[in-house]
Amino acid sequence: MLHRRRQSAEPAGRESAGDRRCARPRCQLHPEGAARLDGRLWFLALQHRREAEPRLAGLCARGRLPEDQEPRRGYAHSGRAPRGGQPGHGLRTRNADTIEHVTELSFGRALDILAGTPPVLSAIVSNLPRSAHDERPSEGAWSPREVLAHLLHSETTVMGPRVRRASEENNLHFEPSPERPPPGEPRQMSNDWADARATNLLWLRQLTPEQRAHVVHHPRFGQITVDTYVAEWAYHDLDHLRQILAVLAADLYPLIGPFQELYTRPA
Repeated sequence: MLHRRRQSAEPAGRESAGDRRCARPRCQLHPEGAARLDGRLWFLALQHRREAEPRLAGLCARGRLPEDQEPRRGYAHSGRAPRGGQPGHGLRTRNADTIEHVTELSFGRALDILAGTPPVLSAIVSNLPRSAHDERPSEGAWSPREVLAHLLHSETTVMGPRVRRASEENNLHFEPSPERPPPGEPRQMSNDWADARATNLLWLRQLTPEQRAHVVHHPRFGQITVDTYVAEWAYHDLDHLRQILAVLAADLYPLIGPFQELYTRPA
């Protein structure tokens, strides 16, 4: 009865109570309640994103991407601008996070190579016949003795001091390398090189991201960061290790008969 009286009391042509309910403004939440709601909505959005991107979620679950380095999806990545701001303003993009992660990975890998090549080279030199110390795998190539002399000179006089100074002082200008002294006895040079490398690794492992971003102004290659120098330092090791291995391979190559067509001639 009460309900009918209310309906009859409404003048014809006016909106119904149901319409008024739909048109009512939203209730105002208490600040704490609004914060809890925002947190819940954020959690649901995060859960939806992880379900939509199973590969990323799998990487995080397997520990390949730590939570604090997890790439974050923002307007800068999707191409949409947030309300009242510029595209990507104040948001970390996935590309920025990925570059940072790759940089850390590359620097750590370079240090691993710098630590691993001395024992490998020592084992090779220790078993290298004396007759092979001055052999060249091809015309114009370096002999093992020359390679070892170059590595020792670079570690103690060229690359080591250059990178250390660059890490301590930004915007240095490139200085040419001093002349290399005559080569010595291969095993002794290998041992001296390993000792110098161990000393260099002590300060290399202590470099901060800011120090690794320091640059050297090279007359040919432009601005070279400490990070780039360290990566090239590791590649330099591998390249000269290949030269020494080429001497051993050149001795074996004529003996493998028809299998030569499977390999490139040592050079």
